[in-house]
Amino acid sequence: DNYKGKIGFISPISSCFCEDCNRIRLTSTGFLKKCLHYNYGVDLKKHIRSNISDKDLNELIYSNIYDKPQEHLFMEDCDNKENKYMNQIGG
Repeated sequence: DNYKGKIGFISPISSCFCEDCNRIRLTSTGFLKKCLHYNYGVDLKKHIRSNISDKDLNELIYSNIYDKPQEHLFMEDCDNKENKYMNQIGG
């Protein structure tokens, strides 16, 4: 009864919002995904365990966010397309 939350629906095919997207996903395995459509990103867990400095970690995260794709290719084949379902990605 006291829960206040929001539900939203993403319509990426009919409304391409990629260029303005400011979202990332940190998976349960420590992998930072720039976009749910693609299978690339950065393994933050590996870097954190290597005792990376806070400054270098911030720069790594920033550079990956800055390098987000400008668009998705949902309707086209591409080499780095995500091959997992949402429930497998986690985060």
